[in-house]
Amino acid sequence: MTTRSLLASFTVTGTLLCLAACGSPERVSYRSETWSPKTITVLDTRTGESVVTIDVPVGKQANLWFKKDRNRAESDGSDELTYAIRPWGDNVTIPGTTLTVPPPSARRIDMTLRKVPEQAAK
Repeated sequence: MTTRSLLASFTVTGTLLCLAACGSPERVSYRSETWSPKTITVLDTRTGESVVTIDVPVGKQANLWFKKDRNRAESDGSDELTYAIRPWGDNVTIPGTTLTVPPPSARRIDMTLRKVPEQAAK
């Protein structure tokens, strides 16, 4: 591989990584199972305050969507979170609950496990 093509490859790879990490909203899902029932908490790291706590029922998943890209959330000083509890494999967040949360530099997502085993609600 020539130096020019190697440089072009690194440039394209770096651009794609930046687009994926810097320029797109964050989406994440947490799946709760009998031996892994999850509670998700979004914390404001500036105050230590819990912004929202979500108990994910067994057999379901919590889909979280932070709507603003990182740069915009940082410049605005806040982000918008929409979350929904859905069946496993369903990655939809709408309809869901929407609230204002701290920007990425001032928030932390904690995942804790509840006492096991926990059975799915019938």
